[in-house]
Amino acid sequence: MTSWPDRGLPMSGRHVLRLIRQVNGDKLDNGPIVMHCSAGIGRTGTIILIDVILRRLFCAKEADIVDMFKTLRNQRASCIQVEGQFVFIVLSVLDYIKIKMPKHREKVNKFMDDFKSALLPSS
Repeated sequence: MTSWPDRGLPMSGRHVLRLIRQVNGDKLDNGPIVMHCSAGIGRTGTIILIDVILRRLFCAKEADIVDMFKTLRNQRASCIQVEGQFVFIVLSVLDYIKIKMPKHREKVNKFMDDFKSALLPSS
C-alpha cells in the first residue's frame, strides 16, 4: 500500500479489504500480526480497526465501532489520526457488508445515499 499518504486516505476501501484478506490468509499460525506504517498510528490503526470489526461481524457478534475505536486509542495513543480515517473505516466496513452480506445491501445503500446527501450540498 505505497500510495496511501501519511494522515491521508487510500483511493479505495477495497484495496484495504483485499490487503486484510491476504494478510489473514497468509498467516501460518494463530499468532499476532505485526503491522506498522511510518508512525504506527494512522494507517496502521485504520487497518487494525477495520480488521477487528470484520472479525466480529464474521463471528456474528455486535460491533460497536465507536467503543472499539476508543479501546484501540486507549491501547495506542493517537491511533487513527484524522476524522477522515474514521469515516474511511465506517465506509469500508459498509462496503464489506454490502458485498458479503447481501441481505443488508438495501439498508447499506440507503445509508450511503443519505450520507452522501448530508455531505454534498443540494444544487
